[in-house]
Amino acid sequence: MKKCGNSLRILFLCIAGVFCWMLFTSEEAGQRYFCGMVLEISDQYFLVEPDEGEEERKSADRITVPTNVISAEGVPEVRVGDEIRIVYDGEIMESYPARLSTVFAIYRADE
Repeated sequence: MKKCGNSLRILFLCIAGVFCWMLFTSEEAGQRYFCGMVLEISDQYFLVEPDEGEEERKSADRITVPTNVISAEGVPEVRVGDEIRIVYDGEIMESYPARLSTVFAIYRADE
């Protein structure tokens, strides 16, 4: 009986270890980023065209990026035509234009 209890404990520890590894190594802890050109600017969002070769471009050629970012640095001053890098949670809402729900940070591409 003691052997069975030890085996279950070892199995539990292995499963917990795999779970922790997956949690901390999955896409930079749930973050993705892409670069694109600003097409339109509003008080609440930027309309962005993902650059050629970006994975997000396969989902949509236009993405609405909310400007209420989580980063303490805020949103940089940009103009239409500027290249920016968007760090987000990896989820793209299916609409047209597509939308991001959670944006962690927005940077000028030259930063």
